[in-house]
Amino acid sequence: MARLLETPRQIATPTSQKAGGYAGIVFAVLIAIDLFLPSVSYTDPVADIREFFVDTSSLLLAVGWAERILFTFVLLFFAACLRDTLAWPESVPTEFARLAFAGAIVTAAVGTAIALPWMALAFSEAAVDDGLLRYFLQMDIIAYGAVIGFGMALMATAASVVILRTGVLSRWLGWLGLFSSALMVVGGLWLIGGDESGPPAMVAFTGVGVWLVWTLGVGIDMVRRTRSL
Repeated sequence: MARLLETPRQIATPTSQKAGGYAGIVFAVLIAIDLFLPSVSYTDPVADIREFFVDTSSLLLAVGWAERILFTFVLLFFAACLRDTLAWPESVPTEFARLAFAGAIVTAAVGTAIALPWMALAFSEAAVDDGLLRYFLQMDIIAYGAVIGFGMALMATAASVVILRTGVLSRWLGWLGLFSSALMVVGGLWLIGGDESGPPAMVAFTGVGVWLVWTLGVGIDMVRRTRSL
């Protein structure tokens, strides 16, 4: 793991920076689209939940497969190239670049774990008892509404510190990254009250949306600012 997080300054190249930027753009756009796909809540009637998984099982399995590619390959490739871009300025320690990459690993791991209950329910067409059905959906809302935000916040915060200190990317991205991190961490407190539709939860979900905008902006800037090294 230590070798995986190592960030040699000499491996940042114009080609990897541009390719990583495109990966960030693709990830942000496709995940944003994914958020608007049909869904269901654990507060819905059990009959409606079962009907949802029966009617959309093929779609959910296809989306789950696509999400695994996005989180495992596309996000981590983007994060690896961003890590090298952040580590390039000699004036900043590489620890922040490593932390940003570590945040991406946490995000990818949680994003992959989140899909397991949904894919299992889709594969079995919700052939579980009522209590377990609602439990799986509660796991999903907790993971998306709180847990995954900490990995995203670590990635954005560490990267934003470097961006603000060095200007290696547009500095407004640094402020946007810190803003998204604050929203996700503070909004995660909705778990204490247990209200997934209350103001704190909306803050957390808004933070995820802002993080996607930040990822898109970073990707575009990595493509635009590709330099000759």
